[in-house]
Amino acid sequence: MVRIALDFDGVITHTVPAMVRYASAHFGLALTEAECVSLSARVQLDEAGYRRLIRETHETEYALTFEPTEGVADTLAELSDSHELLILTSRSGASLVRAEEWLVAHRLRDHFVDVVHGAAGTKAAAAERLGLDLLLDDRPYNLMGFEREARAVLWTTSYNADDVIPDRCTRVRSWAEFVGLVSQI
Repeated sequence: MVRIALDFDGVITHTVPAMVRYASAHFGLALTEAECVSLSARVQLDEAGYRRLIRETHETEYALTFEPTEGVADTLAELSDSHELLILTSRSGASLVRAEEWLVAHRLRDHFVDVVHGAAGTKAAAAERLGLDLLLDDRPYNLMGFEREARAVLWTTSYNADDVIPDRCTRVRSWAEFVGLVSQI
């Protein structure tokens, strides 16, 4: 049995495209996906505007409209039959509640033993504390600092395709590729 942590936003759900649509409809901004995830790429939003965008997309019912990533439901069903899965997210408070509601609405919550907020430190540090074998995330910086034999895996997206990845990190571009990686452990 492999202990696997999956990020919620950008891995389980297509959060960033939903943020782009929301910014267009409610702020009148044509944001790029990179502007929704990277401090250095933000041109059209200041810090207050970005925090407002996060609040309005992650803490409201709008969060329930996020689309699941292609193939996630079948993959989670397959993996949860023989592995321990949990969500390791940076979300907390109301946005964490919305993530749990989303999982229930999409009938995916039962595939996970827990939904955990990364809390203090990095996700890699939380993964170490939790004794995980794999951590799958869409943000390279969340994968930095893996010290154990655990594997850090980057879910490749349009907004991270050109990012340099940490040492000991592997990229995957699909759920089928991720399942293949899990099968090698």
